[in-house]
Amino acid sequence: MGQQLHKYENLLNREFHADRPNRKWVTDISYIHTKQGVLYLSMIRDLYDNSIVAYKTGTQQTVNLVLDTIRLAMEQLKGSGVKISIATKSDLILRDLDLIKTFPDARVSWSVNTLDENFKNDMDSAVSIQRRLAAQ
Repeated sequence: MGQQLHKYENLLNREFHADRPNRKWVTDISYIHTKQGVLYLSMIRDLYDNSIVAYKTGTQQTVNLVLDTIRLAMEQLKGSGVKISIATKSDLILRDLDLIKTFPDARVSWSVNTLDENFKNDMDSAVSIQRRLAAQ
């Protein structure tokens, strides 16, 4: 096993239950084999009652499929005043900054795993997320 270069906050801490709706959501992609090929189902589940908050299907497993599902779920909460926290491995979440900014105290973090020391150093010196949000 490689050296751990960064440690990211464990938001769920293996507590897969929520005491009220919209407190904890989890995402998953399921693969559905059909005669025409594989269909990918991206879904968001509320850990309060295991209900499906939003879902999208696609013929390719892409980051955009997941981000489209997240955007669909967030649009349902727009104007509700709920606080959100998003941990992602993709900077494509930046495309949804307009929607994210409608939530008070929105929190976005990037999850990056690498054994490349040069890339780690570049990420450590990158412009902070707070500065990126403030510049939008």
